[in-house]
Amino acid sequence: MNVIRPEVLALCKRQEAFRATPYKDKGGRLAIGFGHSTIGPPIVTPDLVWDYQYASDVLSSDLDICGKDMLDHLDHGLVLDDWQYSALAMFKYNIGSTAFAHSSVAQNLKDGHLDMVPISMNMWTKYHADNGTLVDSNGLKRRRYLEAAFFMHNWWS
Repeated sequence: MNVIRPEVLALCKRQEAFRATPYKDKGGRLAIGFGHSTIGPPIVTPDLVWDYQYASDVLSSDLDICGKDMLDHLDHGLVLDDWQYSALAMFKYNIGSTAFAHSSVAQNLKDGHLDMVPISMNMWTKYHADNGTLVDSNGLKRRRYLEAAFFMHNWWS
């Protein structure tokens, strides 16, 4: 059974940034904490106020839900170490379940091409601007680089 690495959880916290009260995320959904919206409980309502520790616990749970969901939809014979599992859970948390399911990352995992996963992750560096156009993001480039590095951790350690 895989677990989320604390180093990946810490990176995700830095990337997502903490907000104690609800806000609208880029998709227009109500979110709180470290970007918690619709992945799992609790349901986000406008009157919530979270402290940092509670938001950290929910993020950890959300990442684990993303990881388990990812494994459920892939070949059951696929074996990932905790670094790979954690990096992919963080990646999926950021791009969403639907985008992940249709991504080259998921396809490479299904095909057993683990060596191609970091390359595929680094292709996800754009976001939709308010006018609907895709915009290259240096922040997403850094995030993908770090996720890919975590995914490859066992290859150089």
